[in-house]
Amino acid sequence: NFIFDSGSADVLISTEFFNEGLKNGLFRMSDLFADIKEYEIANGSVVKGRNVNIRQLNIGELVLFNVVGSIIDNSNTPMLLGQSAIEQFGAYTVDYAKLLLTIHGNSASNIELDIKAKIQIKAKFNINKSLSKNDKWK
Repeated sequence: NFIFDSGSADVLISTEFFNEGLKNGLFRMSDLFADIKEYEIANGSVVKGRNVNIRQLNIGELVLFNVVGSIIDNSNTPMLLGQSAIEQFGAYTVDYAKLLLTIHGNSASNIELDIKAKIQIKAKFNINKSLSKNDKWK
């Protein structure tokens, strides 16, 4: 499951997810960016990782193309849906009472994602949410 995280710069995937994606054709080695980068994570520590081009990202009926993702070599890495995908949605709203994320930025992204998780609001309105089991990463 991915966590909706408006405070994360990129879509964050684990090394294990990337390696599995290499096996099943989701990723190619040519999708990796060359540079090793340093990332500051939520707890303030700095970790190393690499960017990857996610050629296609499906969330419900919404399809995003060529989204920048980050691969962090840490077994405890949560899978995050960050700004590199969120900014492509256009405008969106969150209904906290209904636990509903509505994406209404453009006609191609006019969908609603049912959020079935505990809401955790972080400082400066950063929001973490888990997408429902029906919304799959492809």
